Amino acid sequence: YLGIPLLVILVLLAVFGWRRRVIRFLAIGFVIIVAFAGGPNLIIDGHQLFPLPWGGMWNLMFLRSAEPIRFILFGYLALAMALALWLAAVDRGWLARAGRWALALVALAAIFANLPTFAEVVVPPPPRNWTPAIPSLQPVNALPAFFSDGLYKRYLTPGEIVVIVSHRGNAGMLFQADTGFYFRIDGGFINASLSQVDALPLPVAAVSVLTPANKLGFEQYVQDSGVGAIIVERAWSEEWMYNFADLGLKGVNVGGVTIYYTGNVKAPTDHPKAR
Repeated sequence: YLGIPLLVILVLLAVFGWRRRVIRFLAIGFVIIVAFAGGPNLIIDGHQLFPLPWGGMWNLMFLRSAEPIRFILFGYLALAMALALWLAAVDRGWLARAGRWALALVALAAIFANLPTFAEVVVPPPPRNWTPAIPSLQPVNALPAFFSDGLYKRYLTPGEIVVIVSHRGNAGMLFQADTGFYFRIDGGFINASLSQVDALPLPVAAVSVLTPANKLGFEQYVQDSGVGAIIVERAWSEEWMYNFADLGLKGVNVGGVTIYYTGNVKAPTDHPKAR
């Protein structure tokens, strides 16, 4: 969030100081940066309208994975420099100096007024349907004993591919790191534009609604991915996470998790491997 007063400062600099190279550079550069931050396509209210003229940039090898929103970081830098130039300008009258500093303070106030509260950052609300599966004296953020006590070595083979199902943010990558990368995971969260927010492979997330198509997709996924087990963190579970048992998977409760082994999932009759 930039705040309108900070944009006003940049506009005033451009109007009254256009002869200076540095101001022209900042003003033009900021416009270009904002354009690039829009990405390759114009999207308004979630609807893609049409490709933008510079959209071809994302076909280049060194830009095809670039996150458009990250360009705005350079816009912040341009505005910070504009604010510094605005405050460094020499005014003869005290009234002009006071007005210049007043606008700068308003610009800063507009930014701070939009900051999230401490509670919003540190203590997010629990999931809507969250209820602990079993009572526990451990804090809910503690790692399940299955991982922290090394129980996973009894139930998983080294390098086995698993899927972690949990509402905990990026639980799979967290557990994998805590075990010294004893097992491999399918899924994981990079950022909202490259991966699912729940960090689950799509065929696994689809099991939340057991339709024939979703069941078929899950069976195909298990056969293709080589996943040996699906692990549900019970302290953060929802009712749909136990649909794996309805798919015929064998479940084992141990150390705060439920392990569903996929070895008995057979390839569907219309799957290429079954032909």
